[in-house]
Amino acid sequence: VTVFPPAETACRGGCCFCWSLICIIVFATSWASLDFQEYGLDYNSWRHTVATEAVGSGRYFLGTGHEFLTFPKVYQTIEYSETPDANAGPLQSRTKDGVEVILSISFQYQLKMENIHDLFETYGITMGGVDEEEGEVEPYKRVFSYVARDILTDVSTEYNAFEFFANRTNVGDRMWRELRTVYERDYFASVVFFQLKDVDLPDAFEHAIQDAEVSRQYQQRAREIQTKAEIEAETKVIQANYNAQIMLQEAGAQANATLLQNYYDIAAFNYTQSNRLASYKAMNDELGWTDASQLIDYVQVSAASANTQGSIISLSGVGN
Repeated sequence: VTVFPPAETACRGGCCFCWSLICIIVFATSWASLDFQEYGLDYNSWRHTVATEAVGSGRYFLGTGHEFLTFPKVYQTIEYSETPDANAGPLQSRTKDGVEVILSISFQYQLKMENIHDLFETYGITMGGVDEEEGEVEPYKRVFSYVARDILTDVSTEYNAFEFFANRTNVGDRMWRELRTVYERDYFASVVFFQLKDVDLPDAFEHAIQDAEVSRQYQQRAREIQTKAEIEAETKVIQANYNAQIMLQEAGAQANATLLQNYYDIAAFNYTQSNRLASYKAMNDELGWTDASQLIDYVQVSAASANTQGSIISLSGVGN
């Protein structure tokens, strides 16, 4: 068994401890993490290279000398207005017909994870981050703001002043579509929301537009009243025609009922007279009368006996 001197033993123990501590430190510093609001690119500080694939939130073993270049995953806002936290003041432009217009606009965009490396290669990033409270911004944000200003100014020249007043939603949708198209095609981001907050036209023009709008509303109201009157008149004509049809149908039904009643009354009368004729003929044959006057006298006497005494006027010639 080899026995080392106490001094050598202490030296060996110290070396083992130092190497263990170094390994622990290296291992601990080889990890890096991203929170849920960040994308990251692996940066190798030894070779000064950057990974081509961005990663999302989580904890990663990168190795010593590596760190993440972080990019926002959340929606970012660009705003042109008078508010203190706006990126710049309101946009000043001119309409298609040459009227000055001042626009307050904001929109939200999001960087696309699959294009983070392209964004880095194109615009770079400030190592160690920036102090936004001091007015510092990443290069790509400055470019995004300038590009958006140019796009929005160009789109505003496609519309005349009245369209900004009457079709503000259409103007805003057109601006949003153009921003979305250009940002997704050329600037590695998606424009997810857009707000056309305020449109300021010259006071004289706004007053003229308001007067024209009031006049248009009066005309619209007059047309609505006229249309209502026409509908009411047509309704009355339809109701009158309907009532006339009902009267015609009722009159036709009454006439048919009268004709039918008369038909059955005549049929009953003819039936009664036919029966009487048959009975008189049978009686005449039974009694053997040969003179028709005898039957007539009998009929007259029978008719007289069926009436009250006061209604008999004359039976002249009966029995002669």
